Amino acid sequence: MLFRSLEKGIERLCAEAEKAVKEDFNYIILSDRSADETQVPIPSLLAVSAVHNHLISKRLRVQTAIVVETGEAREVMHFALLLGYGASAVNPYMAFAV
Repeated sequence: MLFRSLEKGIERLCAEAEKAVKEDFNYIILSDRSADETQVPIPSLLAVSAVHNHLISKRLRVQTAIVVETGEAREVMHFALLLGYGASAVNPYMAFAV
């Protein structure tokens, strides 16, 4: 059941990103800041890679930048992975708060 919810969430995220690019948005911001007890965020690396690869498959990737706002990124390796999997920029709000 949980896997199906995650899969549907990723599909919805990719569809929304594709729609945004087609509406001429220059930046897509993927954020987990609004997570709470009822809404668990998609892991940032999974979200970035899914959106990045989806936009590549639709030939839309070069038209927009993907910015990740996440509390997960705390170490250099986290940033390297996010950038390597398609993020254009990373805002590690939790690391700044600590």
